[in-house]
Amino acid sequence: MLSITRAACDHAAVTTVFDTLFQAAEVDIREGSHRRDVPPDEGGRWPISIVLSLPDPMRQEVASLMREAEFYAGPGHFMTGHEEAAHITVRAIEPYRAAAAPVDPIAQRCAAAVRRTARATNALTFALTGVTLTSGSVMAQLEPSDQRAWQLMDRMAAELGEDAYYERDDPRDIFYANLIHFAADIRDPAGLIEWSQSRRRIEPVAYRVDTLELVRFHYTENGRDRFMRMSSWCRTPLDA
Repeated sequence: MLSITRAACDHAAVTTVFDTLFQAAEVDIREGSHRRDVPPDEGGRWPISIVLSLPDPMRQEVASLMREAEFYAGPGHFMTGHEEAAHITVRAIEPYRAAAAPVDPIAQRCAAAVRRTARATNALTFALTGVTLTSGSVMAQLEPSDQRAWQLMDRMAAELGEDAYYERDDPRDIFYANLIHFAADIRDPAGLIEWSQSRRRIEPVAYRVDTLELVRFHYTENGRDRFMRMSSWCRTPLDA
């Protein structure tokens, strides 16, 4: 992830990061050299993670944007904006383990850390301000209203202690909700780029986000979509 100062209220700084992601992805998408996701495999992506749950109105907007993007992306991709999959990642915990279970000691420790962090954190506000592309995804741009979202990230890392090892060398510096993870050829690369460009800036809509979760991702096919369905191992309101 690109590195910027955590300027939660600096719209220009945040927008620059998303613009840079878009520009870097545009060539890969046009040339068909974009990243392609695969179902989880041992030691790979989609491990147990800590996420912020989306409120229903935000979940519906993300799903609507996902369907718009799908028209150009075509079939075979992971529909990450699906209502059973949409989320804001706070932290991935470890490489993917097929045998991971809620009774694992690391899962129990992480659940306790989630509860402690949630008890010390007030509900957050994020504005959905646009759409961008990366080499592997279509992404909804989110901007926190103040520094409290970053304080949650820092508090979460502190509460996890040694269990925060997995992302220690690659800290997150933007907030987003993925709409699609590419997993196949893109049907209309130029159309997807044009659509995304037309929505790089949209009228901001603010959403109250008030739930922190420890989740497990499950690869799912339901006859129409492929997506990573979430199951919750610990769900706690932000209620400082």
